Amino acid sequence: MNTLLSVRDLELVGHTASGPRTLVDGLSIAVSEGESLALVGESGSGKSITALAIMGLLPEAEVTVGGGRIEFSGESLLDLSALERRRIAGNRIAMIFQEPMTSLNPVMRIGDQIVEMIRAHERVSLRAAMARAAELLADVRIPEPAMRLRAYPHQLSGGQRQRVMIAIALACRPKLLIADEPTTALDVTVQAQILALLRDLQQELAMAMLFITHDLGVVANIADRVAIMYCGQLAETGSVKEVFRTPSHPYTRGLLHCVPNASAELDELVAIPGQLPSASESLAACRFAPRCPLADTICHRTPPPTVAVSAVHFCHCHHAGGVAVP
Repeated sequence: MNTLLSVRDLELVGHTASGPRTLVDGLSIAVSEGESLALVGESGSGKSITALAIMGLLPEAEVTVGGGRIEFSGESLLDLSALERRRIAGNRIAMIFQEPMTSLNPVMRIGDQIVEMIRAHERVSLRAAMARAAELLADVRIPEPAMRLRAYPHQLSGGQRQRVMIAIALACRPKLLIADEPTTALDVTVQAQILALLRDLQQELAMAMLFITHDLGVVANIADRVAIMYCGQLAETGSVKEVFRTPSHPYTRGLLHCVPNASAELDELVAIPGQLPSASESLAACRFAPRCPLADTICHRTPPPTVAVSAVHFCHCHHAGGVAVP
C-alpha cells in the first residue's frame, strides 16, 4: 500500500511562563491508504497536539513546530501557506474532535453547519449542499435526516451529535480521517455503535484513519496497527495483533495489565505507579525510567535504542523483550 501520511522526526515545542518545553520529541509515524493506525497513550502524552499539527490547527502562541516533516500524498504540509493548508484541511484530511457539544456551533442548525463545510470546499448551490447534508446524515445512520437538519445541537443526544461530527468530517470524502477520542464521552452501547459506524464508513470510502485513544479495548476493534506514545515519544509500534500478543516495552505491558479482566479477582487489578512528569521536571534519557520496574543506570543516562522485534514491530527500550500475554 502507498503511504498517505508520513510524520518524520516531529518536534513540537510548548511555550510556557517557565520557558520552552518539548511536548513531542522525534515522533515518526506513517499511515497507508485505507489503513487504520491507533495512536495510544495517557492524557498529556502528545497525541492530540500531534493531530492538531497535522491539521495545521496548533495555537501558535502556545505551541510551535520545532522540527521534522509532515507529508500528505508526498506533499510537505509544513511548507504550504495558510490558504493552501485550509484547502486540504476538511477536504482531503478531516478531523473528528473529542467533544461534539463544544465542537458544534450551539446557535446554528445542524444542516447549516454541514452545508458550511461542503460549500467551503466545493462550488455547489445551497439546495444541492442541503440535499447532500441529508444524505450524509442518512449515511451516519441518523433517523429522519431531513427533519434533523433543522435541529440545533442541544436537541440531539450525545451519540447523535457525534454522528453529526462524523457527517461533517466526511462531507468532502476525505482520504484521511483523524478521530481524536471520538467515543470518550459516550456510554458503552453508543460507543460500540460509533466504532462500528466508523469501520463501515472506512471500508465504504476506502479511507485511511488515524484513531487517537487511551482505550486499548477500542484499539482492538478499530485499528490495523498501533503506535504507543509516552511523554511525547514513541515507545512501541507494530500490528495490533503482534503488539497485543507480545508487548515488548514495559509501558505497553503496563497498559495491557491495566485493562480489567472479567475473569480476574478484584485484587489482581494492576496500575502503573507514578504519573507523567510535570513541565518543571527534568526528563531522564528514557522518559519512562522513573516509573519502570526494569530501569537501571543506562536507562537514566542513555536514550533508548530502536529494537526490531520483527519486520513490522519496533520497540524503543534498553530492555525490549516480547512477553506473551495470555
